[in-house]
Amino acid sequence: MNPEFLDISTRSYAGVIDGSVAARVGSPPSSDMEGSVYCVEKILNYNFRNKRLLEEALTHSSFPDAASYQRLEFIGDAALGLALSNYVFLAYPTLDPGQLSLIRAANISTEKLARVAVRHGLYQFVRHNAAAARS
Repeated sequence: MNPEFLDISTRSYAGVIDGSVAARVGSPPSSDMEGSVYCVEKILNYNFRNKRLLEEALTHSSFPDAASYQRLEFIGDAALGLALSNYVFLAYPTLDPGQLSLIRAANISTEKLARVAVRHGLYQFVRHNAAAARS
């Protein structure tokens, strides 16, 4: 495989990733998000090393002057798709690829994930600009 497909040098790209991750590792959340971060960690039963990433994951694009969850959603969708693809592939060895795709799609749909968020009360911790979110 050519490491420079799409004209992206992997060496320079790795430096960008390392720099951005290193700058954010161990960062506490902003003061207005401390309570939300704490509550979400309790719901998930998981303590994030980088609280700023969780804060970003809980920030709608309508919220001013803050990074939103959109970039994390991009990578999260891919990771979730890979994890679920692996699971259904191993769990259902006799199904054909079309059936496997249907199972995967049914379980990673926006509606399905929204139901999970509502069931666990995660939606209440998303910060947004209410007026902008309604329009």
